[in-house]
Amino acid sequence: MKVVHARDVVSQRRASGQFTGDAWGDVLHEPGDSAAGSRVNLVLFAPGGRTWWHRHDRGQSIYVVSGAGIVKTEGQPGTEIAPGDLVVVAPSEWHWHGAAPDHFVLHLTVNEGNEGSTEWRGIEVLDEEYEAEVRAARGSREAR
Repeated sequence: MKVVHARDVVSQRRASGQFTGDAWGDVLHEPGDSAAGSRVNLVLFAPGGRTWWHRHDRGQSIYVVSGAGIVKTEGQPGTEIAPGDLVVVAPSEWHWHGAAPDHFVLHLTVNEGNEGSTEWRGIEVLDEEYEAEVRAARGSREAR
């Protein structure tokens, strides 16, 4: 058994070139050098903060702890996410995720494999694209 004590986890600002806006993360568990196992992160995005386009060769699960966010997969409209929502991203699916423009979002991510299992496309989600996806996601909610 392994117990990860909160006092031993150091919050780190997420790298520019992979994130837009303010994002902080706590690495709760890493599988080490092995490709087996899961990497678990707790990530906090400030309002409007988001990842750049990326994918995970073995997929990713995103569980929303608090706040409000947006997630988008390539070829599909953006979707609002809220506390208790679970997003399951298929292996190698290009996507981005982050906070709504008017809320923080805190989510737990589980990625199968080590840090090298994430591929960053090197393409930022520009403000215009982000704002269009937010409008579309909120518009589809209001139409329901």
